Amino acid sequence: MSLFRTQKMKFSQQNNDFRNNLKRFAPETIIRAAILFICMFSALLFQLPFYGDHVTLISQPAHFYYENGFSNLYLPDDMATGHPPLYPMLTAFCWLIFGKSLWVSHALTLIFGIVLLAQFYRFVKSRLPAHLQALVLLLMVFNPVFLAQMANMSIDILLTALFFMGLNAIHENKKNKLLLAVGLLSLLSLRGFILIGILMVYDMYNNRYALKACLYRLSAYAMALLPVSAYFIGQYLQSGWWLMPIEGNWSADRNFVTGITFLGKSFEFGLRLVEFGMLIPTVIVVWHLITRKKHSTTYPKPAILVISLIVFGLFLLPFTGPILIRYLLPVQMLIFIYFAAAVSTFKKNAIARACYIVTILLMVAQHFFVYPQMKRSIFDYSWGEGSLAHLAYFNFRAEGQDFLNQQKISNNAVYTEFPDYKPFRYTNLAETDAVYHKLTISALDTVPYIIYCNNMNDLPYSTVMHIKQNFIPLKTWYQYPIEYTIYKNMNLVAGAAR
Repeated sequence: MSLFRTQKMKFSQQNNDFRNNLKRFAPETIIRAAILFICMFSALLFQLPFYGDHVTLISQPAHFYYENGFSNLYLPDDMATGHPPLYPMLTAFCWLIFGKSLWVSHALTLIFGIVLLAQFYRFVKSRLPAHLQALVLLLMVFNPVFLAQMANMSIDILLTALFFMGLNAIHENKKNKLLLAVGLLSLLSLRGFILIGILMVYDMYNNRYALKACLYRLSAYAMALLPVSAYFIGQYLQSGWWLMPIEGNWSADRNFVTGITFLGKSFEFGLRLVEFGMLIPTVIVVWHLITRKKHSTTYPKPAILVISLIVFGLFLLPFTGPILIRYLLPVQMLIFIYFAAAVSTFKKNAIARACYIVTILLMVAQHFFVYPQMKRSIFDYSWGEGSLAHLAYFNFRAEGQDFLNQQKISNNAVYTEFPDYKPFRYTNLAETDAVYHKLTISALDTVPYIIYCNNMNDLPYSTVMHIKQNFIPLKTWYQYPIEYTIYKNMNLVAGAAR
């Protein structure tokens, strides 16, 4: 019995030591270090080109405004994405002032990243004690999705910053600040309306408005949406369509799912919540929410997280488009808060410490891991959205273009898939007309040259195998986990354009 008491006292002392060590991490120190880190991180990537969907969402429309002197608010139908164009207009405006360059676009993202960090810290500060604030900030900085979106110059950085700005305005009862956040969210992206829906529901829940006050508050939201409403009406009057051209970018992704496909979407939504290092935080938060009988004084009320999950599910599950991990960045950051609060209630110091360490290690590991291509898959996936594993692709793409020039192979003879067929003019902001043709699977055997990279998630497994078995590799670049190969069609190589 004496030995048992001794061991119990020793364990209790270790537990207290762990919590005392946590309290030494001042959140002010962590946030300064975080700002310094993302500044250095962005500076290292200032020449990184636009990537994937961000070429279509930002670079291409920004070129339209930049080259036409903002003479037309509305994009041509073949360029329109359905999203309001505030972000590409802001990008084009910065190009006009500082020059069209990648560093200007990265600097703009850096500014919004710092705004996100400040607004997130402001929100965390109102909900957690100081030692847990520091842990949450560390989790944010290590989050591979946040780092990937910073590297990709993503609109989602600003969307998430405005979301937390809106939450802070609700807690601080600053109406004008809230309406500014709502108005900007609506003008940035159609997905901004998801975040507006969350803010609206949470505002009603948090303040328990009477009916009259509730109607007044909703009318204020409506006022904030007047600018974007005017934009949509003008778009309809000019082009004859609402939200999306009939044959426009991602039109097919906005159809409704049916039958068994809904179950696939539900699985995809669940996968997005646990991947990229989020397995332990998500499982612990869900377990804590289910098993906890009542709200403790130290554990923040989970209303905002529950509302966010429900609203995201309502907006994402019914549609055929893939659920990209960047969509859920606001939810991930909310999960970090409740994860830190839940782990702080653990009685065993070793388990608490292991949860943090393993989570951070898993997040770091995501930059060295890609999903293997499978024969059958019920979801589209782009791991370049959630980690930095794809960075070698940019060097290989540039070297591949140089190789083709050296071999005097015309770009007109080269076919490839997303994202490689994006023009260099829009990806690298280069003064060149270099661009590859989009590969049509039905005409696969009629093309002279094919470029394949394992980040091309739109290519079916069977097509990739056909290319590898029937085309000859002309040149391959490899740096784990990226493989980039130029293939030639031996049957047509003699007639290829040179």
